[in-house]
Amino acid sequence: MSLQEKRWSVRRLRCLFMAVHIILVAYAALFLHPFYGSNDEFTLAAIASGAYGDYTQYFIYLHSGFGWLLKLFYSLVPGVNWYTAVMYGLIFLSLTAVGCTWIGRWKKTGTILSVMLVLACAQPLYVEMQYTKTAAAVTAAGYVLLLGGVYEEEERSGERRRFARPAGTVLGILLLLLGGWIRFHAFGMVSLVAFGLWLARAGRAWKDRSRKMFLLRDCLPCALAFVLIFGSLLLENMLVYTPGSAEAHYRDYDRARQKLLDYGVPEWDENQAEYEALGLTRTDCINLQNWLIADYDRYTADTFRSIIAFRKDRPFQWEYLAAYLLLLAKRPLFVLGFLITLLRFWPLSMAGNRKNRFLIGYPYAALLGIYLYFIKIYRVLPIVVTAVLISFVIFVWTAAGEDLFVRWEERLCGRRFLAGALAGVFLTTAVGVRMLVAPVFETPLQQS
Repeated sequence: MSLQEKRWSVRRLRCLFMAVHIILVAYAALFLHPFYGSNDEFTLAAIASGAYGDYTQYFIYLHSGFGWLLKLFYSLVPGVNWYTAVMYGLIFLSLTAVGCTWIGRWKKTGTILSVMLVLACAQPLYVEMQYTKTAAAVTAAGYVLLLGGVYEEEERSGERRRFARPAGTVLGILLLLLGGWIRFHAFGMVSLVAFGLWLARAGRAWKDRSRKMFLLRDCLPCALAFVLIFGSLLLENMLVYTPGSAEAHYRDYDRARQKLLDYGVPEWDENQAEYEALGLTRTDCINLQNWLIADYDRYTADTFRSIIAFRKDRPFQWEYLAAYLLLLAKRPLFVLGFLITLLRFWPLSMAGNRKNRFLIGYPYAALLGIYLYFIKIYRVLPIVVTAVLISFVIFVWTAAGEDLFVRWEERLCGRRFLAGALAGVFLTTAVGVRMLVAPVFETPLQQS
């Protein structure tokens, strides 16, 4: 091993990446004015801190298993905002796991992509903190570890075999479980985007006739994670949300609220007779449309379900699709994912450019499919857009990384590596200048 290769060893590059990551978290926390991205976040933080009574593991939005984890931290050290600290810790762990996985596979190109990733995700995760986006990042990291992770090779019976590192597999399963606990809907959406990684592995196993290894290495860990997630949901339903309990009542109310408010309240003028039959006035309709539902005696779960019953299914909102495509074009996460895709396919004449086309194209199809579903029922919420875009970027870059490694790794030697890293930083900062630079000169949205 040459002195230059020793200098840029995988271990040192991972340490360098983690140092950059820590500095960026400190920068985001001190200068970019972090805030909660939704009203739900305030409620969850308040419940976790015991603002409504004793510490509890019942959160309705979050799984009780995650609630027990928060309750433990608050019981040990009550004076700390553990809700934010734990979410920050999981975000840091997830992005670090993805970055270290990339560096282990592609070394220098992986290091550049890893630094770009934490820069791109700083604002949507560390600044505008929201548990749906956190769940998306945690889930995506779990899939990268299980389906896009590092494999060691060993010589057995004259042939080389690849096997997953046990620590990475265990961590990947744990992250998938936590992602499902934090926000199951985000876990489901990210799983759809990640399905392309599994399909690519399946196709490769079929071609190489390594189906047994594919079942053990790629299918079994994911199946175990799914068993833990769905088993924990079933266990929670049996032990926590038992019929007739206060927790079951609150969840029933919240589900009815989601079905009505998240997907739109019918207009008063078009449904006046139906509203009046329920004893509701125009003011009540306006309150519901603006989520002013603090009067729980008047706005009950039965009221929500009654309105849903006469709400008409809206036709497919093609104008929302156009608005969504325009929204994507303005999102730095999508732009960065698209730029790396272009870099992977350039120049088109290069040998091997046809490889992994499905793997890098699938996240685009999944992204479109998810939002076509949402557009059918309601206009896509910005938080949902960002949550899925986080996983989109991670999986697109994971798919493109192999080709970028083949094309650029040998060229990134000496000063070229530093120049490439700086180019990646400048590119990410320029695309996300309104996220990473502009907030420094603005006043905070929230004071806490």
